[in-house]
Amino acid sequence: MLRKRDIAMYAVALVLAFVVGTLVGGECSEAPTAPEPPPVVAAAICDPVREVVYECPPDAGTPAPKVEAPGTPVRAVAAKKRDLPPPAPPITPRQRKQLLAWVRDQSVDLEGCRSAAKETYRLSVTLELDEAGAVTAVRLNAPTAEVPSTVSGCLRQRMRAWAPPPDLVAGRRELVFGLTL
Repeated sequence: MLRKRDIAMYAVALVLAFVVGTLVGGECSEAPTAPEPPPVVAAAICDPVREVVYECPPDAGTPAPKVEAPGTPVRAVAAKKRDLPPPAPPITPRQRKQLLAWVRDQSVDLEGCRSAAKETYRLSVTLELDEAGAVTAVRLNAPTAEVPSTVSGCLRQRMRAWAPPPDLVAGRRELVFGLTL
């Protein structure tokens, strides 16, 4: 029985020590003092506090209202409707073969544009056509470091003089093909 009595006395002593430590410990220790905050200086110009209103997004069928900053003039901008040209008719495999055969026949004229080093150049060519089917502009797609500007200028000049076959240019605004020179 002595053992249970000793355990009870230790528990009571522990509770008393906790209570005394809590009550007396707060008085004995110094609370750290925080530095005083700097004085608040009133600003001469203050922005008004804006109220934020959270709303559900508008339905997909209704246009969202325009929110503009206060003081900005409201300008009406009319949307311009541009009519796009009709798409070019798809090129058939037969027309593709005709185009490549025509380019092969015309490319003999381009041999004079090659540099003295006789390097081989691979490029993509786009011939822009007018409504009559004549070449108005030539775009070359190749790395600039690969094709010298003198060679590309010569190619553009000579290709502008080309006259594509009428059956290939019917309804088209451009012809695109690859060229190895």
